Amino acid sequence: MKTYKDINNNLFAYELDGSQDDLISENLIQITDEEAQAIRAEIEANQPAPAELTPQEKLANTGLSVDELKLLLGL
Repeated sequence: MKTYKDINNNLFAYELDGSQDDLISENLIQITDEEAQAIRAEIEANQPAPAELTPQEKLANTGLSVDELKLLLGL
């Protein structure tokens, strides 16, 4: 992949075969894979930690009722 970034460090990747070259804006800067990995690591490091869900929130996210969950668990 050919990797590019914009002035805000948003990453863009295009096929090496040139089939997507018409999509590459003149505002993008080509970067190495190492530079792209460093940007990804920085973005990941700056992400807030995911909030821990309560048991009630976890149950609500399953879309199952308490009785359905008990049935699945054999309780």
